[in-house]
Amino acid sequence: MRVLMLSWEYPPFVIGGIAAHVDGLARAMASIGHDVVVLSLQRHEPGADPVPDDEVVEGVRVLRADTDLPWLPDGDLVARMASANHQIVGLAARLGDWRPDVIHAHDWLVAWAGDTLKTLWDTPLVATIHATERGRHGGHVPPGMPAAINSIEWWLTYQAREVIACSRLMVREVVNGFELPDEKVHLVPNGVDPAL
Repeated sequence: MRVLMLSWEYPPFVIGGIAAHVDGLARAMASIGHDVVVLSLQRHEPGADPVPDDEVVEGVRVLRADTDLPWLPDGDLVARMASANHQIVGLAARLGDWRPDVIHAHDWLVAWAGDTLKTLWDTPLVATIHATERGRHGGHVPPGMPAAINSIEWWLTYQAREVIACSRLMVREVVNGFELPDEKVHLVPNGVDPAL
């Protein structure tokens, strides 16, 4: 199976747990014969060695979009991510004739790219919701940026054919918070790499 994964973070660019999750899943799938491509973002750290924008790591092709966007305000994460998603979609041109059998978007931060590529290629979209804005705010959604992020999360779950959550608690949070049918949301627990 040809799998396209979309993630805003991927090693060595690590902000939270999504990078480790996507990296482990991508490498595990490639190790059993799947053709896996990850589209993610480039990050330039002062003094750090440059990271290739197109490389193969343990059988996984990783393409990174350069998203140095100095004209956008630092405080508007939604605007920055919407713009970054355009650049992630632009990476698809570098795939040539390669087309995925499924697109797997990891969280709201790549929702726009997932939906655009799903439509462009008429390919099923699966979304993993790693956390929700409602959950980060104790069960309610404050106005402003949290409400905008909650709306994007809701939209992603409706655009996806299937939705994955990593715990029973997250399954309930996604089903109840976004009013999804139980059968659309699947529990796939996070794994542990015994080699670490």
